[in-house]
Amino acid sequence: MDILLYGTSLVLEFVALVRVADARTDAPRPFRIPGGVLATAALGLGPLGLLGFALVKNADEQVGGVNALAFGLGVMLLGPLTYAATRIRAAR
Repeated sequence: MDILLYGTSLVLEFVALVRVADARTDAPRPFRIPGGVLATAALGLGPLGLLGFALVKNADEQVGGVNALAFGLGVMLLGPLTYAATRIRAAR
């Protein structure tokens, strides 16, 4: 489950990196990745493949009698739900 949560956050970081590299091509930067957006996206394929391998390899793992993948997805859903609830509460 740790690999699922950490790997998903890492893949989201790569997605954000590609989005920023694509959206702000004229912005000044302290460094550039050679190859542009395509090379930046290719850098995320390794972690994405490793995450996929971990999901396939441990698909039948259990956490407290619940499928670990279902449990991990439930934990991931708690983040956006908690964020939305705190935004609504702060707006009041």
